[in-house]
Amino acid sequence: MKLIRIFTVLLFLVLLSCNSLKRNQDPIESKRLTQQAFDLYIFEVELEATTRIDSALLLFDKAIKLDNKNATALEHKITVLFEQKRIGELISASKSLIKIKPNKPLYKLQKGMFLLAKGETSESTELFKKALIEYEDQLDGDLSDFDFNMEYINALTINNKFDKAQTHLNLMKEENYLEFQNQILKSYVIQVGARAKMIEYFNSDKTVDDMFQ
Repeated sequence: MKLIRIFTVLLFLVLLSCNSLKRNQDPIESKRLTQQAFDLYIFEVELEATTRIDSALLLFDKAIKLDNKNATALEHKITVLFEQKRIGELISASKSLIKIKPNKPLYKLQKGMFLLAKGETSESTELFKKALIEYEDQLDGDLSDFDFNMEYINALTINNKFDKAQTHLNLMKEENYLEFQNQILKSYVIQVGARAKMIEYFNSDKTVDDMFQ
């Protein structure tokens, strides 16, 4: 009888905990905070940089707490963390994105690059290969999605398949995309040594802007 009572109490506590978690989830407020954090980070340039970045990260974290499937908040958070070169947190955020959207290879590429910068070459190489396979499986020759195909070109270069990346870029140039997309293709250059540039960035005083010069 005593065991039954203990089990009943434990079950009640578990259910109470679950209900509490559900109440704490608020996707609408999470979305609002995500936009607020993004606007703060991008537009409030008059603020001191550290204050602006720390405030944006705080808002992103609140948004993620309110909706643990808020991929947009995590994506924007990665942008901020990347500027601050916070590798451990970047790896953690990428891991969360992979869990939310396991079929999106971009997140595997990102995590692989951050692991590479940390010196974990074996795991990063495996993630690069896995992401490339997923891109090729999902594309299956379809050139219609401009952004996804550009991601694929990046995946090829990260995997050191430069000739194949150039061939795919040439194929894209034959497609009828929007004018600004065609302009991107005209000026786009296959980035040889992307892995080395990532390692150099995290191990130097270079800024994000320096990487694109």
